[in-house]
Amino acid sequence: MSRPRAQSRTTVAARAVVGSALQTSWERVETELERYRHDPEQAGAHDLRVGMRRFLAAAEFAQLLEPEALQGKLPSRVKHLLGALSPLRDIEIQREALDKHALAPEARQAVTLWLNKHEQKLAKKLQRKLARFPVERTRQGVADAVAVLMRADGDSSRSAELALLGRVAERYRSFDRRRRASHDHELHELHRTRVAFKKFRYAVELAAPLLRPVSKQRKEVLKAFQDELGALQDSVVILALFSRRKATHPLAAELRAAQEKLATHVRALLDAQTQSRVAAFSEYLP
Repeated sequence: MSRPRAQSRTTVAARAVVGSALQTSWERVETELERYRHDPEQAGAHDLRVGMRRFLAAAEFAQLLEPEALQGKLPSRVKHLLGALSPLRDIEIQREALDKHALAPEARQAVTLWLNKHEQKLAKKLQRKLARFPVERTRQGVADAVAVLMRADGDSSRSAELALLGRVAERYRSFDRRRRASHDHELHELHRTRVAFKKFRYAVELAAPLLRPVSKQRKEVLKAFQDELGALQDSVVILALFSRRKATHPLAAELRAAQEKLATHVRALLDAQTQSRVAAFSEYLP
């Protein structure tokens, strides 16, 4: 008798983990949406973008447990809005690089003018998307999904937990496949490795109560590795700006050399992880 009760507690915990993550992540998105509407020039809407990614990770887990949860286009609407924010983040990275690197006055003026016009165009498009985003409907959809998740079925207790753990392991395998082949691939493949790793990290953070404890040091390793991949992707974004005009070619060549050095470093990290079976990332998986 005691064993079924222990399994039931685990299942309720598993569903509660997802329900809590879904509710909390949506509340963060809603707060940041309101803040962004009042201050659209805030630095790249970083908190809004992170909140949306965490919400989408929670939505994926919720639909894994309850396929009927989050009906309609709710997650896809959030994903489309996130996609509209990403180019503005690229402009922020490019503007920071423009301030950092020396350019001839004529070249700087031309690049700055293009950057400002491009930003204004993207910002107007985003504002239209924000105006159409159904905040109240999404809030109700999240509340309904949380209610469904919390109505745990005792007969499916163990399967709910295993489904979540299986999805975390699946995210790890996806990243593992990418990293094992990335040293032979171009920069866009390294970017896909970064995306796969980010999804794995969000899954780990969301399912943390069901996993083996992760030390602070291990969490820092995860973040540091993501930062390495992020720096490489930033170099792609920056080089796209400085390669626009002939006047910037000398600087573009310098940046391209730095980018290749960084790419070599990242490939070496991935290769070393392959040889060591990435103990730092996989040892706490179920």
